[in-house]
Amino acid sequence: MRRRRRLYIENGAIFPGGRPIIKGRAAIKAYWTLPPNVKVVEHKTMADSVIVVGNTAYDYGTFRAVNSRDGQTGNPGYGKYVIVWQKQRDGRWLMHLDIWNNSPAPEP
Repeated sequence: MRRRRRLYIENGAIFPGGRPIIKGRAAIKAYWTLPPNVKVVEHKTMADSVIVVGNTAYDYGTFRAVNSRDGQTGNPGYGKYVIVWQKQRDGRWLMHLDIWNNSPAPEP
């Protein structure tokens, strides 16, 4: 069994729309664990800006996500996000704060 790559620092926090703040790696993992009949088909982020200041980076942009439920692919969802990253001693960048919300589809 492959070990899942950690994306958040131990005391990281996520800010899902319409919900309370979720803190800590274990609670974040539980939030992102999908039911067995739901799969991520696509999750694409498009960064508009990434600013690095020492061991902290600030990243914002937009995303497109598509899931399937029971094998049926749903319509794409769009949104915007802001992530604050922290550089770890081993050189990896992990998320400290992650906030996003939905937006209309971009204009062609």
